Amino acid sequence: MSSLYLNRLSEKDRDTLIRKLHESQGGNCFICEKPLDVKLHDLEIDHVKPLKLGGKDDPLNFALTHSSCNESKQDADLTVARILAKFKRIQETCLQNNRGPNLSDILKEYEGTVYEFNGQIDDDKGYIEYSLSKIGDNNTYRERIYTDKTSGFKYFFAELPIEYIHHDDRINPRSIGQNIVKS
Repeated sequence: MSSLYLNRLSEKDRDTLIRKLHESQGGNCFICEKPLDVKLHDLEIDHVKPLKLGGKDDPLNFALTHSSCNESKQDADLTVARILAKFKRIQETCLQNNRGPNLSDILKEYEGTVYEFNGQIDDDKGYIEYSLSKIGDNNTYRERIYTDKTSGFKYFFAELPIEYIHHDDRINPRSIGQNIVKS
């Protein structure tokens, strides 16, 4: 959908908007996050959240992209396109090592698995206590422990910061499938 706001801008105002977006994005394309040279690259201004999904036709909802990146996203939200571009980079790196990407690769990209999770299990009372002190949360949390009847594995449910999330590729060695990215 075309932008009435952009269509009404003078050339000078459009150049000012491009300069502001370029500066606010650190000189990078919103989607691929690689350098964007406003003089050398074909570029586009697009809505981060599409108008058809309730996005506003307003400079606060605009981003600057390489034209090729914007065209390849089809009709996806720019934020989704950025995530898919990042996944594609992870996938290409893994393919160089002759394997597909797994959860460990994603966690590494988003700064997960930074800290080891430590907890104390009280089998008699059936709970685990833990703290997230490495990120400055010194509260003590307590969660109920469950036991899988088939395997005997103990587990619990908790919402944890990504810094404490770990992927065990012995338990789940599968790579992330191709169906994550639409054709």
